[in-house]
This record gives sequence, structure tokens and C-alpha cells, in this order.
Amino acid sequence: MRSNGNGRGDDVVENRGGSTFTGVVWGEVLLPHADGTGVNRVTFSPGARTFWHRHTGGQMLLGVAGRGLVVTRDGSVAPISEGAVVHGEAGEEHWHGAVPSSFMTHLSTVLGGATEWLGEVSEADYAAALERLRELPDPSRRT
Repeated sequence: MRSNGNGRGDDVVENRGGSTFTGVVWGEVLLPHADGTGVNRVTFSPGARTFWHRHTGGQMLLGVAGRGLVVTRDGSVAPISEGAVVHGEAGEEHWHGAVPSSFMTHLSTVLGGATEWLGEVSEADYAAALERLRELPDPSRRT
């Protein structure tokens, strides 16, 4: 069994970027990764997002605040906001981030194995995903 002991992370919040994120993103390790499994709290500024990536064992995302989206390589779009749960299948290429009008925070649980970072999400791909999100039937899912 592993635990972070006090229900909080290590109080170190990092500004993430470089070869994994576009825009301003803050990450906090809540349960350090061991044997490929760990938990992070990640906050995306409006319009910020991950690069394309996949997880050997899959990933579970739990929406905490704000509004965002999760997008797979085949173009499927899922909204993410407070209380939403999105499961990325093992090996499924995807990205996630905030809509342009909102910050978004989620808990990210990697379900085992390595994360492979792929290319940056283009502005055209981001815009197309936002359009698909707007087309979903629930108006609360719009950007």
C-alpha cells in the first residue's frame, strides 16, 4: 500500500511546459509515481493543454473545477468539469486541457506503465475539437 499520509501533495506546485504542455499549466504530485502508477493535480490556464500522449496502462481523469475537454486521436471529444470522470484506455492516444474561456483542474491517475509523449496539438486540431465540443447536445458543455 502507498499513501501520501496527510491527504495533501508535497506542497510543490510546478509550472509545467516544454515538450508536454502548450500554455501555462501547474502540476502538483499528490502520490509520487512508483511502478508506473501515481496521482497528480493539474491546473490548466484557459486554452492550455497537454501534448498528444498515451499511457501503457491507461489513465483516469477526475474533473475538479472549471471546464475542459479530452480528445482522442479518432476525434472523439469528452467534456471534463467538476465531477466528470474520463477513462483513457491503455495505449489510447489523447490530449486534455482547458477551453479558451475557463481554467480547468483535474486529478490525473496513471494506471500503470509509462507515459509516451507525442507531438504538440496544433491550433487547428484544438479549434476542431472545440467545435465538436460545442456540437454536443448539453449546452453546459459548450466553450
